[in-house]
Amino acid sequence: MLECHESQLVWMREHDNIDFADMVRTKFHFDDYSADELMQIADNLFTKNDYVLTSSARDALFNGIVDACSNKDNHFSNARWGGQLVTDGIIPAMSSRVLACGCDLNRETLTLVHSSDVAAALDRFGHKESSAPPRRCIGFL
Repeated sequence: MLECHESQLVWMREHDNIDFADMVRTKFHFDDYSADELMQIADNLFTKNDYVLTSSARDALFNGIVDACSNKDNHFSNARWGGQLVTDGIIPAMSSRVLACGCDLNRETLTLVHSSDVAAALDRFGHKESSAPPRRCIGFL
């Protein structure tokens, strides 16, 4: 089993003199999720954990997803990025905002995601040109 971007397979074939035609008999290509599908993934994560987005937060999130999909590079991990944006970006930003506000900690305060939470997460996880070297493929040959 081998998981990597198609360009990495080509690079390994050219530089490592590996004949993948003989070694990899079945190849699966998975298209990236669309912005609408990534939004659905995010919605499912929010719903599963009882979070609710304001309409401005929903708009900001969708616009950020569209921007990331439009400007992706070979290091863009698509669904993984979408999940991390929610779990490691938006939810921690929301937690920081709620703790800093000094307001009553009721169900609405603890579950309502604001556009500022999304903006903070997009600052951290939004599209950035990657300067990282190409990752090596992982798997068994």
